[in-house]
Amino acid sequence: ATNNQLKTDSLAKDLLMKEILYCPDYVANSGGLIYVTDLYEGNSLEGINQKLSEIRNTTMKVLHLSEKNKISTKEAADLLAETKIRESCRQEFKVSA
Repeated sequence: ATNNQLKTDSLAKDLLMKEILYCPDYVANSGGLIYVTDLYEGNSLEGINQKLSEIRNTTMKVLHLSEKNKISTKEAADLLAETKIRESCRQEFKVSA
């Protein structure tokens, strides 16, 4: 289901302990936001579809990171998102010499 925010972050760990697979809402719902934003910005459907095809890879990264590090998928998704944001900021504010 979509819009499946958890009431508290600790519930993600509870689901992990019960071996219930949980996909954080911002991973599950990312396609709609990507589509609408890119369409509004005038991007081509081909480009939009390319971005949408990456959602599967991102979801698999979340699942792999969760399993590898024995952390919840919420924690794994947050780590991936924070890493992407940091990398984006570094590139955005990189000063060329």
